[in-house]
Amino acid sequence: MQCMFRGSARSAGGVALVALSISSFCQAGTITVANWNMANGPALATDSNLSTILGYMGSSGRKFDVLAMVETDTGSAPQTATAVSTVFGGTYAAVTAKADGGGDRTGFTYNTSTLQLLDTVEVDGGLTHPSLRGHFRPIGTTGADDFYMYAVHLRSGDTSAIKADRLTEAETIRADVASLNGANVILGGDFNWSGADEVTPGTISNISGAYRAFAANGTGQATDVINEVGAWRGSEAFKSLDTEDPGASMNDRFDMQLASPNLLDNTDLNYVSGSYSIVGNNGTNTLGGMITTGNGAPTNVLTALADFSDHLPVVANYSFAVPEPAIGFVLAAAVPLMRRRRASV
Repeated sequence: MQCMFRGSARSAGGVALVALSISSFCQAGTITVANWNMANGPALATDSNLSTILGYMGSSGRKFDVLAMVETDTGSAPQTATAVSTVFGGTYAAVTAKADGGGDRTGFTYNTSTLQLLDTVEVDGGLTHPSLRGHFRPIGTTGADDFYMYAVHLRSGDTSAIKADRLTEAETIRADVASLNGANVILGGDFNWSGADEVTPGTISNISGAYRAFAANGTGQATDVINEVGAWRGSEAFKSLDTEDPGASMNDRFDMQLASPNLLDNTDLNYVSGSYSIVGNNGTNTLGGMITTGNGAPTNVLTALADFSDHLPVVANYSFAVPEPAIGFVLAAAVPLMRRRRASV
């Protein structure tokens, strides 16, 4: 953040008047960003499991401003917005991409009091699940803190052919990110990968795959915001980051947030270090067991997470600077003028 000072000078009655207008960017703001594969829930806006989960998120400081939803649909998306508005307060709106072949959609629900949705674009290009891109502006800012968020759902499966498709889908989305010319970008969703390195046909070593397509250097790059890169599946080392499946076997880190480099450079809009969390997962559950084997949330919340969806929500904070009102005042600098007059007598 920075403070800027602007001023002008003029003379009146032999007195120099200096008018200063102080425009400051020292007030910090924060937006909370979440993503969740919602398994086409809720079926009704009054879903008790969802209300329990949202209530816990709100009470634990994870009341999101925008949620990237995957596996939502024409009914569940607006019902999610209604449920979030009821539990969090305020007004949340929902927007979705077109349906994929199975009737699922990607989309967002967002707080209209904290974020302005400037536009949306569907990124398709042969994707199994079309990705919705939203252009958001934090209320009270003027553009430097705008960000684009993608609700991403890559193809699922573990065959070589499916991994190759997943790689192609990542390349398609990255090309769209590259077209934004260095904008602030967050990718959130269900990436369905087993690790940062997935073997794909035609590679000579285990270094290729969808994550590397996003993370490779160059225009359109996006990387794991917490830089926990590795072989995620079935690993004790990454257990606290697992998101799938809370109701059966927790052993995969499918859901996460990737960010463009300018969100990780400590200027303007920026990821808040240490804010990333998986709702309900603190690493105490049994690897390969249900989320209810751990103590990452109250028992009723863990049960609701296990029953609501086969994925857990991911949450992270991003900070920005809010312009404060300008302050104007006048300084009379008469003494220098008087000295100049005396010197000329």
